[in-house]
Amino acid sequence: MVIVVLAFLIVGILAGGFTINALTKNDVFVINAVNGQVNLEIGGEGNPDSYTEGGAKCVFFGKDISDTVTTKYYYREDMTYDVSLVSGIDCDVPGYYYVVYTSSHIKYQGVQLVRNVTVTKEED
Repeated sequence: MVIVVLAFLIVGILAGGFTINALTKNDVFVINAVNGQVNLEIGGEGNPDSYTEGGAKCVFFGKDISDTVTTKYYYREDMTYDVSLVSGIDCDVPGYYYVVYTSSHIKYQGVQLVRNVTVTKEED
């Protein structure tokens, strides 16, 4: 009797593990578009005068929960300055910008995704 109960318990645990793995295999929290470093050169012909942030995608159990993602922007003039919170990336102000994504969803709490954006001024 005990062996039968243990056998059902083991089968149940294995089946549950496979089910959870199948349901969550497409779960993601990723930065959209370009990952990593973005370099913008301001001034001069053909250079952008604005920047549009691509955002982040967050999926849990196959459901898009991107509405739980919060975006914050940080700036420093150069590496000798402290980082300060700003409202967005100003393409007229050279420096280092950091776009930080966080999610309030329980699975992704404590996870931060960071996109680095460097704005430089074209040499005259």
